[in-house]
Amino acid sequence: MEAGAATNGASTSADDETNRGSREEEEGPSLNSLALMRKVTTPANISSVDIKDWCRVIYEGVLLKKNAQAKSHYPLNSIYLSYQYQLQDKFWVDEKLHKNCFLVLPKACDIAGGDEESCWSWITEKENCFRSAVDIPVPESKQLSWLLIQGRFKTRALSPNTTYEVAFVVKVNGPDSSSISNVTLELDLPDGTKQTGTEDLERKPKKKWIKLCASEFMMGPKTVGTIIFALQQPFKVRMSGLILRGVLIHPKDDSAKHNQDDAVEHEFL
Repeated sequence: MEAGAATNGASTSADDETNRGSREEEEGPSLNSLALMRKVTTPANISSVDIKDWCRVIYEGVLLKKNAQAKSHYPLNSIYLSYQYQLQDKFWVDEKLHKNCFLVLPKACDIAGGDEESCWSWITEKENCFRSAVDIPVPESKQLSWLLIQGRFKTRALSPNTTYEVAFVVKVNGPDSSSISNVTLELDLPDGTKQTGTEDLERKPKKKWIKLCASEFMMGPKTVGTIIFALQQPFKVRMSGLILRGVLIHPKDDSAKHNQDDAVEHEFL
């Protein structure tokens, strides 16, 4: 009887742990997402937020501080421009899926010719965060003959056992957009896997934010580490009017039936 009681007790304990995990997922963000709040820069008065409002903070989104150890991946005399002193991401939790989401902002990316006024101009776009809309610098192409944007992201901040999509969020509204054809997208995973694909910008909607999907991956033990993503293409005719909003790293919702382009408009505007 004692052995049986012990067995039943262990089973009950395991069930309690499972139920507790389920309740936590139903009730709100994980402890992992709360830990990321230590890097918050916007809103600046985050410490004064009432505890009952913390879920709203995480669902609506915050800007994270740069990683003090972040370094440029290229030599200082390289054609690439690394804004390592301004690295930051937007972080939020999907309120429906309770999964961590990130937008790697343009200043955290390496952009070929990003410091050349003849190639890019830096403008601002409003990024919605908790209780505020923040001006974020974004690059717009000017007479661009070669497109190359690269970036990195450490996956340890992502939600486990989740399929993530990595996508460049861009807008094409220049007069030379008709000259654009396919662009190449790449994603290197920590397990050594390299995924490539193409998107035809000429067939995409103009003057609205769209997603260019680099690839998808399952967040698990084999993908813990750093992912590297890239968007590139040489242009036959110099191209202007391509704006980068950032690189979206978010969980796939297989049950969603809505149009993907509409989803981007909803998330960012």
